[in-house]
Amino acid sequence: MTDQQESISKDTLTTQASSTIVSDTMEPTKLEENKSELAEEKEPEKVFKGLGNQGATCYMNSLLQALYMSPDFRLMIYKWRYDPKTNADKKDCILYQIQKLFAALQVGKFHFTTTSDLTGSFQWDY
Repeated sequence: MTDQQESISKDTLTTQASSTIVSDTMEPTKLEENKSELAEEKEPEKVFKGLGNQGATCYMNSLLQALYMSPDFRLMIYKWRYDPKTNADKKDCILYQIQKLFAALQVGKFHFTTTSDLTGSFQWDY
């Protein structure tokens, strides 16, 4: 079961559980009113963040977003640990920069983030 399926399944169970609680505790006329209110409630909107294009980085951005949306790959990136003894400086360490980028996509405050630190770790001249 994917994370998305699990999330939908949990949401469905939550809705079912709230319907059961309502039916056990309310009188029949109010029950019908509340059931219609529950049916009208929508799933909370998920907000996805994007990547800013530095100029000719759109293909790289789409690949990064596809990899980010893979829960197994994202978890593998998050599990990796930076070691200054074996890795390059943080600014030149590609895995560290991908980790930072994924974190910004997941919990960042803005609607998009930039890939400039990542492309900098590639030693590209942007």
